[in-house]
Amino acid sequence: MRSIEPLTIIVILLLLVSPLLPRIAMAQLSQGNWVVTGTQVVQNESITLNGNLTVESGGNLTLRNVNLAMNVQSNGQYGIFVEAGGALYVYRSKVTSVDQVHRFALKAQGSEFVASGSTIENVGWCSASYAKECPVEGAGVFVGTNGADIVNNTISDGGIGLILAGTRISVSRNLISQNDLFALELSSATHCEIINNTMLVTPGMSRGDIAYVITSDNNTFSGNTMEETNRPAWQSGGGMDGIALVSSDHNVVSKNNISVANIAVFPYESSDTNLLYNRIVSGEAAIYVSLVGVNAEVIGNVVTSVFNQAWGIVISHGQDSIIVDNTLSVQAGYAMALDHSSDVALIDNNVSDIGQVGALLYDSSGDTLLGNSFSGAQYGLFMTSGSDHNLVQDNSFSGNHSVFVVDSGDNLLYGNNFYDSKNHYKALPNGPFDNGNNSWYSGSQGNYWELGGLAYTRATIAPSGKESFSLPSSLPLVHHNVPNLVLVSIPPQPTSNQIAMSTIRDKTMSIPSGCLLGNVTIIDSTITFGATGPVLLGCGNAASITIENSRLVDGGFGFILGAGGPSSSLVVKNSTVDGAYMQDLVGLDFVLENDTFVNLETAGTNGAGILIESAQNVTITGSAFSDLPGQGVGFYCGAAFRSLLVTGNTFRNTIGGPINSACLATPDVVIANNEIYNAWSAYFQMILTTTSVTKTLVTSSTSSPSLNSMTSTTTSSGSSISSGGGGIPEFPFQLLAATVITSLIVASYALSRRKR
Repeated sequence: MRSIEPLTIIVILLLLVSPLLPRIAMAQLSQGNWVVTGTQVVQNESITLNGNLTVESGGNLTLRNVNLAMNVQSNGQYGIFVEAGGALYVYRSKVTSVDQVHRFALKAQGSEFVASGSTIENVGWCSASYAKECPVEGAGVFVGTNGADIVNNTISDGGIGLILAGTRISVSRNLISQNDLFALELSSATHCEIINNTMLVTPGMSRGDIAYVITSDNNTFSGNTMEETNRPAWQSGGGMDGIALVSSDHNVVSKNNISVANIAVFPYESSDTNLLYNRIVSGEAAIYVSLVGVNAEVIGNVVTSVFNQAWGIVISHGQDSIIVDNTLSVQAGYAMALDHSSDVALIDNNVSDIGQVGALLYDSSGDTLLGNSFSGAQYGLFMTSGSDHNLVQDNSFSGNHSVFVVDSGDNLLYGNNFYDSKNHYKALPNGPFDNGNNSWYSGSQGNYWELGGLAYTRATIAPSGKESFSLPSSLPLVHHNVPNLVLVSIPPQPTSNQIAMSTIRDKTMSIPSGCLLGNVTIIDSTITFGATGPVLLGCGNAASITIENSRLVDGGFGFILGAGGPSSSLVVKNSTVDGAYMQDLVGLDFVLENDTFVNLETAGTNGAGILIESAQNVTITGSAFSDLPGQGVGFYCGAAFRSLLVTGNTFRNTIGGPINSACLATPDVVIANNEIYNAWSAYFQMILTTTSVTKTLVTSSTSSPSLNSMTSTTTSSGSSISSGGGGIPEFPFQLLAATVITSLIVASYALSRRKR
């Protein structure tokens, strides 16, 4: 028998032990950091790593069917890092933490990254009190690469599920669920495709989003399911938004299924956004395009909003956009709304089961409503607050009141079907209302009118509108061609939103947008605010604002007094304030003396034109208030409240005016010698007297009459409540204005505070 050659023995031994070599190597890796500098392929292994995994530049690591467990004892103790020039490929593997509690980091920056058919768990953490304050690096699976592929994975139980900060990243067919914060965040990401994923989020840290997109352009979100779990989609407040696009342009959101408690799609300060053929169930709003919403296309979406104050599709402070061929059922909410918007076209939309308002135009001009059907509304079409030069043609509006046009002019409404379902209010025997200078016919074509199922011919639309050519029969709705969207330039934005300008004296100037920091003093000046964006006066806590002998005017986007938090003082004397938002004033001392306040915009959670909360000393004397929205002037006195003096003021065209019992219970309260004209609601009497009042109607003629034409009644405190002949009766339009319009204006600002 021949002896075995030594070389043969060596070969046999190597063959026997070779399967053990990778396992031995992996066991050694578990004792410390794993650094990849060359090419490594690991298959069918279970690895517990007591250190970092780092793929350096030039390194290339492939994991196939690997179970990698990071043995972290505290959040962020270890992590997986793919450095620029490195590459990590993860196939059919599981990457997790040992105890399933503590979190680790995963960051691929400037490298190659592929994850396919794998499970990635326990990545990312954040201890911030507000989700959007979390740093993107360390908060979740961070991919800042060019051309990564993330396909058919489960990403769960982390902070933010997946964070994209690169370009041309493909994310498809993944399940992203049970993460603390967002399912997905895009931060300065471009040309990414987010397709056919399922994203499930339970409300966690404050109010958040399922997908949060900031400063990220030219991305596509298509075929995804985004759902808020463990909360009924109709329960508004404290829940989630679906996808928020913040300062992000040229994005496409199409064919997604979105179900959330709050806003389903929220483009904020974003332009050229395409929102196409999505199916939406929302509690607060389906689509809310807010602030500088230029060139938006909202086409073919199916919306069900099931909260009783829900909105359907809203464009606020937008322009040159189209809303076409959408189907909405919003129950007791408000279906479509244009707020401070121009050159927007609503075409061939079908809206039913509305409850409140079908189409609302608030301070919006140059818009077109063409071929739409609105049914089941309290008010079919509602145009108010300077909504001028609009075209309303070939639509069908049905409701208790088919059309209301209030304080708006030069509109053209013809070829429409107006159905008033019943003689609901004695003040409006025929339903419609128009107190402006509007045209209700073109050539010889007017509108079709029907009341309670019976056609009739109109001669006037009380109290001011004229209809000379009523149609004998209803017109069929026909399909209209969608106009080509002519792109317009995006209004310029300031390089910094903080403006250091503490004192302005003897100036005539414009401040287009931004935030006036700290203490602000304006004397003997005329200033136009908000030509390109909102302006906030007095940013920062304990700021004082002093305005004397000046005129402050809204330039389009509005300006806010007392927006930065608790103020040491707000003093306005001998000045005119036109178009301001005076929201939730909280602080020490407030003095309004010999001023004129006109066209105030509603802001604040309680919906008053001026709302003072938790102040110590309030003095309002000798001032004139005209056209106050919402609930007029409101006072909500807190524990620190000391004194309230409201004397010698005049209030015209005013809605509401709440004052809580804490104010009236305080001894140092004087409310006397005030005069009121054209009050829309008797509740305004509450700020005129500290004694009980009868809820009699406070009315006067439509136009503000002179004092000599008024009949005056004096309360026990000496206040004057006046009414004139004829009068405007109290009807639900005023209550609607205090809720609908308030909601729209507040949303532009209050909701915006949820975005960073």
